[in-house]
Amino acid sequence: MRLPWARTFAAAVLVVVALGLPCAAWYTAGRAAAEREATRLEDEARTTATRSVRQLAAQLDSRLENLRERESRRPYFQYQSVYHDPNVAAQGLAVAPSAARARTG
Repeated sequence: MRLPWARTFAAAVLVVVALGLPCAAWYTAGRAAAEREATRLEDEARTTATRSVRQLAAQLDSRLENLRERESRRPYFQYQSVYHDPNVAAQGLAVAPSAARARTG
């Protein structure tokens, strides 16, 4: 004679297995998809940041090169702390601080 709880226990085990296997498969598939999506988003962000950094570096390089060219064309005497600009008519003092010094100090 079988015990009445044995059938109940067997049915409960079958129900748990019947529900647990699809749930576990769904969880595993969802987790893998979420990991793939996270990896894709990280790679996309890294690519965008790299592109942005390269673009900014190119802009900075261009600006620095322009500055270097402009400064290399400037006559040496303009780097003195007191500079007389020969292209300007003197309306008082003929000697004035250089443009570079006036900007910095």
